[in-house]
Amino acid sequence: MAKIQIPQIPIPLAKPRISCPDPMFDFPSPPFTYDPAEFSAQQLSLKNPNQSVPQKNSFYLYTIKWKPKRKCCQAIKAEVKLRLKAISPGTNPNTSLDAGNDSFVFVKTGGQTIKSSYIYPSGSSFLPGHSITKTFILNTPSELSWLNASGKLSFLVQDDTHVVDIKVKLTVCCLNELEK
Repeated sequence: MAKIQIPQIPIPLAKPRISCPDPMFDFPSPPFTYDPAEFSAQQLSLKNPNQSVPQKNSFYLYTIKWKPKRKCCQAIKAEVKLRLKAISPGTNPNTSLDAGNDSFVFVKTGGQTIKSSYIYPSGSSFLPGHSITKTFILNTPSELSWLNASGKLSFLVQDDTHVVDIKVKLTVCCLNELEK
């Protein structure tokens, strides 16, 4: 019986893929800016006129603009790490009218709340000058939809807490290679 020769067909090698998620870091530096369209009239009326100078009973407004370094990218996680300092003393966030009830709020067009959180732990008491570092995270599709659609990440800190430093880390997934 004769042997039938079957030609070997070369298997194509897969192109190397870009890792996903692809971490991209953005560290905005002072002076921090804000987009008025992202905030409500009330939030704008309470804005600290000089965000680098601590002032009681005022909001600190920020908009980070994000432009992907590649086409076909979307943020899959946004982390905002803030170094904060209390301007006034604080007590339990649920009952106080001092720094203890201050919050961090992610917003979109017109000041609509995406997500919010108290800054200080419930039941804590502290004096003016108290420092705290907090990280606030967006990581669900509904939370990230505005960032991915608009390229903006806007947030505010209210209203007896001063923002000393901001670091933003975006984790991004891209579907194509770097442009040359």
